Amino acid sequence: MPPPSQHDGTVSLRPAASFLGSPTIMPPLLRLPPEIFGYITRDLELHDLRRFRLACRDVNRAVMPTFSRKGFNRVCVMLHQRSLEILVAISRHPDFGPAVKTLAITLEHWPRHPHIKEASKVVRHQQAYSVILEDQELLAESGLGTAYLAQAMAALPSLKTVSIGGWGRPVGIDAATRQMGVYPVGSWSERANTKLMMHAVRSIVLVLFASRSTSVDELLFHDCDMHPEMLAFPPAAQRHMQASPLSSSLSYLLLEIESAERERETMSNLPDFVALFSGLQRLTLKFPGSERESNGFSEFARTVRVQGLRFLQIQDVNCTEGDLLELMRRHKGSLEEARFLAVEIAAECGNWKQLLTAVRDEALVRVLGIDSCRDGDHDEHIGFRQSCGTGIEYLEDVIIGEGGGESWTRAIDGIRSLSEERAERRARARGLRRSGPVLRPRRAWETPERYL
Repeated sequence: MPPPSQHDGTVSLRPAASFLGSPTIMPPLLRLPPEIFGYITRDLELHDLRRFRLACRDVNRAVMPTFSRKGFNRVCVMLHQRSLEILVAISRHPDFGPAVKTLAITLEHWPRHPHIKEASKVVRHQQAYSVILEDQELLAESGLGTAYLAQAMAALPSLKTVSIGGWGRPVGIDAATRQMGVYPVGSWSERANTKLMMHAVRSIVLVLFASRSTSVDELLFHDCDMHPEMLAFPPAAQRHMQASPLSSSLSYLLLEIESAERERETMSNLPDFVALFSGLQRLTLKFPGSERESNGFSEFARTVRVQGLRFLQIQDVNCTEGDLLELMRRHKGSLEEARFLAVEIAAECGNWKQLLTAVRDEALVRVLGIDSCRDGDHDEHIGFRQSCGTGIEYLEDVIIGEGGGESWTRAIDGIRSLSEERAERRARARGLRRSGPVLRPRRAWETPERYL
């Protein structure tokens, strides 16, 4: 400690030189090699990194790569002016912009007729709520939202995935919520809201194609009450979209289509939209809330054709055996793997054993995955018999083909509905069948209660 100095009979201590304030002496932490400093900061939580950055400029500079990677790897925005302005600011930042790899665009909004639970809050903030509704409609109709998105996406060099729909915490939502006292909603049940959503989805898609970006690799539509009519574009727009770099750079497309809107006349838009992506290699189609009679999927299966498609996943659909076979036949030669999740073959329209036999005999795919699928003839989930160390067990999900999966013959011989499995298990328990392996009852964590 420096010696005390005497001034006018009083004793004072001179402050010691600060490490942070000295131009020549660095804090001991910053003298560490960059690799060691990286090991220290990489396991910190995001809120800890925010506080750590406030220590000094040198620490902020050293922590910035880790903070950018953790805090801006995925950015979530909504179609609100403040949220889109923040997105543009992030894209212009020299560290935050290059760190963005996933852009999630939620379709949350403020409805014109809010829920009754929020009505009292709207009354207290009536003026602010009216303003936000006007701004929301103006943003969509004037094209200002499209301009914000286009400006931001053009400045995101590392962008790989664009997700439309879903849930998240959009940037800028807190300020808007404090202003009105009401959180936005994700349901588009009102007719006026549906029109706004259709405009929003089309605008986002057009921005993607017009951005001239070659870095986007995945496009996801999920949890947004999507229906095929939203993906219908005029022929002139389709020609421009086919000439966009995105049509050849995109390799994965996920579409989640609401069952209530899967009519025959609107499902015809889906093959045209999928065909826009000439470089597509992986395709996932989900139809949540599948109805017993679904007439739109058959037309889609018989018209869609994607050159070079290698992976196909179908989920939550009621169809025929012929629909699934035709879909795989149209991509024979390039298709390597197909996955069916919660798919039901309608009653008297084929069965899974015939489908597996046709896939094996025609060599439509090398690998086939089946999970939680149903047989309409028995109105039951199907299972696959498999020998184990203590007897026989039935699995609802199997991978058939290469890569260590079940062999085709063994899977075809072992397939049956779970009602047949239960009948066989009860027969064995009663001692009616004395020969053959002992069927080991599934444990509680292996068999859902509805199958017992």
